[in-house]
Parts: sequence; structure tokens; C-alpha cells
Amino acid sequence: MTRLLAALLLVSALVPSGTASATPCPATTHAVGDPFAETVAFGGQTLRPPGGETNTGFGWAVATAHVDGDRCLDVVVGAPYAGDDDQGAVYVFGAGGVQTLTARDPREDAHFGWSLAAADLPGGWVLAVGEPHADDPLTDAGAVHLFSPRGQARLNQESDGMIGNGEVGDMWGWSLAFHGDPARPDLAVGVPYEDDDGTGIQVASGIVDAGTVVVIKDVLSGAPYTTRKWDLGQATKDVPEEAGNRFGWTLAATRIGGVSYLAAGAPLAGPRDAGMVQLWADLSPARAITVPGTTGLGWALAFTGDGRLAMGHPYTKGATGGVHTTTVDGTVAALPVPPQPGQRYGWSLAADGASGLLVGAPDRDGVGAVSTSATTPAPAGSVDYGHAVD
Repeated sequence: MTRLLAALLLVSALVPSGTASATPCPATTHAVGDPFAETVAFGGQTLRPPGGETNTGFGWAVATAHVDGDRCLDVVVGAPYAGDDDQGAVYVFGAGGVQTLTARDPREDAHFGWSLAAADLPGGWVLAVGEPHADDPLTDAGAVHLFSPRGQARLNQESDGMIGNGEVGDMWGWSLAFHGDPARPDLAVGVPYEDDDGTGIQVASGIVDAGTVVVIKDVLSGAPYTTRKWDLGQATKDVPEEAGNRFGWTLAATRIGGVSYLAAGAPLAGPRDAGMVQLWADLSPARAITVPGTTGLGWALAFTGDGRLAMGHPYTKGATGGVHTTTVDGTVAALPVPPQPGQRYGWSLAADGASGLLVGAPDRDGVGAVSTSATTPAPAGSVDYGHAVD
């Protein structure tokens, strides 16, 4: 009872108050993570772990949403190696200060904050936090935590109505995206290390690490949940399902003209790890996307403001990397790539305004960079600038 009360009090501190910000909002709406320098750049500020903690992975994942009730965007930062035993933490930076979120039942080496998804809802907000290394119920089976003004919930493959079984090494919650009706969102969960091994609980059998994608319908409605699940073979016949595909490594979602689109990457699918991306329209598989000559297509995904899907492949051509875009009806185009072997251009992606795109290249010049129409150099002291963008 004490733990539940503490969790509800923590969430109540984040409930929007309805007050307006008295100071101007930052000019930028983008956050850039550099987890090896323990920094996040946002609005001309450099955000750091509260209390000066080190070796937390601060900036491993970043997201933005209106959480604290003013009109300015708040920055949500994952630090999956925070804590004495790598339990992980998430920090919400807003005008009123910094709030710290942790798992309701923190677990050793669980890496709470590995992945993030945030959404503004009519009159509210919702935040999903991945904990893919949680022993829930078995080693590295994985879990996902939901935070909203309604409270906090922990989901795993044993939750009431959830499809699938929690098995060793599934990494359920490796990637996350909100999808569908903005007022009653679904939650898409990537499970790239799940084995396609039939029904029931098995370990290291079947097609190992093939991966799956799970969609939890109207996730805020609570248990029993209504869920759907696809392995690569169920989503498409155009790309063979094989061991190590890592289907569900990344996820992205958007809504265009009343149709909800979901995309999932399998960056090690296909010959020579070319990679592929699966697209759904209103949860009906629409098409599988492959691009000749890529390596790791689908490592990063983002929908732009004008409805194109950007697909990063940071290991192409000696890890020079690259990005292709596609319209939902199938027109594929390559974006220009700044030349530099090993820069891993396309490691991370995020929409930038109505039609632009942020592209992370965390190994450019040994410190990292983020590109829009021009390459933005890393701030002084950076190590892996552009590892995560939002």
C-alpha cells in the first residue's frame, strides 16, 4: 500500500496544473541526447543528470511532451544505467524543475528508461517507459511502464489479456510508439529478441531473435487488454523470416487523413543484413520496404510532418550511413549524405517542422553531429552527440 501511494503521489506531481508559463518557451522543440557525455541539448541549454550522477546513460532515449501544464514543451530523458545496480531512471525537465521517475519495483540491471514514447492527449498526456531487461517474469523478458494523470501501470506479457508469453531474453519494450486515435491511443511495443517458437514458453528454440511487434489497443483503458501481434512472417511474405532479423527494433507512427500508420524496422533482415521496414495502415499490413544497397535499413525510423517515412541505415558503405524516405503509397527517395566513413549517419531520426528531418550521426568527427539542412556540429565536450533525437 505504501509503495502504491508513493507511486500515485509521484504521478500527481506531474499532473497538469493548467497554469501558463510566465517565461518564453525555448525556441527549439528538439532534444538531442549524448549518453556517453551524460548530456541532452535542448533550447540552448545543456541538461545533465540531477545530483551529478555519472555513468547513467543519461540521454540514451529522449522525448518531448507537455507534461507540467504550461505551454512549453517538457523534455523527458531516459537514463537506463542510473542507480547502483543499473535499475534505470527517467527525468522530466519542465519549467517547474526536474521530476524523477523510477519503476514501481526497481530491479537490478532492468534498464528502466531504455526506450520512451510520449504523447499529448486532449486535456492530458501519457508517457511510456521501456524496461526491456526486466526479469518479468524471467530473465530479460521485459516490461513497459505507463505514466499519465490517471496513475502508473506496469505491463508485461503476463498482464491480463496480453498476447504472448514472457520468455528469457525477449526484451519486450525495446522500442515503443503511440499509435491510432489521439484521444484513445494504442501502444506499439517492439520485441526484437523474441523467438518465433510457437505457443507456450520455450527458451532458445524455433527461429531465434526473429522479433515481433505487439499493439495494445486503447492502452489507457486498462486490463484486460486487447492486443494484436505480428512476427515478420505474419506481416509480409516479401521478406523471409530468419533468425536474427530483429523485427521490432524500431517503431514509428503517424496519422494522415484519418488513417493511422505504423512502421517497424528489422535492420538485420534480408541478404547481408540489408534490413527492411514493415508498414501498416490501420493495423492492416500494407507493404514491406527494402532498398537495394543498404545495410541496416530500419535501424531508425521517423514520420515527417508531411507524412513521409524516414528510414535510417547507419551501417551502409563502411558505416558512412544513409537515410531514405518513402511516401505511404511507395515512392522511395535517398537523402544526401555528408561524406565520412564511420560516422553512422541515420543512427537516429526525428521530424523537424512541416517537412524537415533531424538526422543523428553520433560518430561524425569522433564526437557526433545532427543534420537538418546543414550539419550542426556537436557542442564542446560531446562524445556521441546525436545518439537520440526527438
